[in-house]
Amino acid sequence: MFQQNGGFSRYSAYVRGKKQRTRIKKILITAAGFFIFVGLLSIAGISSLEMRGEAMEPALHNGDRLLGAALPYGLSFGLSQKRYFAAGRPERGDLVLARPGYDSSPSPWFIALDRVLGIISFQKINMESILGAHRGDSLIVRRIIGIPGDTLYMKDGRVFCRPSGEDEFLREDRLTKEEYSLTLPEGIPGWESAYPGNSDFSRIVLRENEYFLLCDNRGVMDDSRLWGPVPLRAVLGKILFTYWPLPFF
Repeated sequence: MFQQNGGFSRYSAYVRGKKQRTRIKKILITAAGFFIFVGLLSIAGISSLEMRGEAMEPALHNGDRLLGAALPYGLSFGLSQKRYFAAGRPERGDLVLARPGYDSSPSPWFIALDRVLGIISFQKINMESILGAHRGDSLIVRRIIGIPGDTLYMKDGRVFCRPSGEDEFLREDRLTKEEYSLTLPEGIPGWESAYPGNSDFSRIVLRENEYFLLCDNRGVMDDSRLWGPVPLRAVLGKILFTYWPLPFF
């Protein structure tokens, strides 16, 4: 009887150990799958971000949660303008995540690690919080208004564009695939057009790999009117959609 009980105890311990090993194996496989998934998202440049400020109203509002991706424009490495695996190039009207003209570009390893940390922690941890830097605060969401070769000027808050090879200027909304609305500021009496903050600017021509970014809220001046066109490498990704708040609420 003692031997039978001892054998049963050993068998029960074996079964419990096997179940525990199976659970641990499932946990490890799930964790490995999660990190592989996060790695693939990072490679594709997919990231979640929060809209800050009123620069893109009425399209985007302060606190909106956005999903962006670098892959539509391709992946770049270092300071090179060349893009790899690109589905297309930035177009007029695209909402993009960009680095403004006054900011320096971080290394590609910094960007990749920052994306991984952001996805894993649901945007609670990033490289800036670890290093005590504020590099991420300078990333902005803006709309592409001009692409290489365009000639642009602004009148009363609206941009008029003459694409390369064309003879006439067209208002910005006639050159984009998607419609968007603007918040137009009231002019400042006595404020000359050459001064910053005005709703007008004279003609400029965009060179190769230069893009002109503007706020939809034209009363906010943190855009290419202030710091000039940006190079292709400063256009980090395309905003795909707003996932919060849900559009049907």
